[in-house]
Amino acid sequence: MKAMLFLVPFDEKPKPHLTLAQYLWERDDERDFIISVGKKSEPKNDIKINKCVFASRSPVFGRMLETAVKEKPEKKLEIIDFDAEIVKISVAYFYDRETYKTRNVDQLIDLLQLAENYDIQDLKVL
Repeated sequence: MKAMLFLVPFDEKPKPHLTLAQYLWERDDERDFIISVGKKSEPKNDIKINKCVFASRSPVFGRMLETAVKEKPEKKLEIIDFDAEIVKISVAYFYDRETYKTRNVDQLIDLLQLAENYDIQDLKVL
């Protein structure tokens, strides 16, 4: 069997593939759960998430989401013990965003406390 190979110049660079976490981060419309964040006396901030991402990053969040789904049909979980900005930073981190590199010391301390409270092992070692 004989064959010929032709090389054709290609000017465009191939698009890099997204990781699953990156894909889920960019697809806000496909998130299936809401974390409602804010102190009791403050207005709440709703953050859309994917349950599977949260459960994979924190066993505590995994159990909380399981319970919330069984008890409340609206697919919403409230977090009142942390500032909304800190929870948003952790959500971005869960989707493999390295936002922790750009934060101030106070926010890093709050992130460490959140990691301790919700057993987020990999966030503790940053």
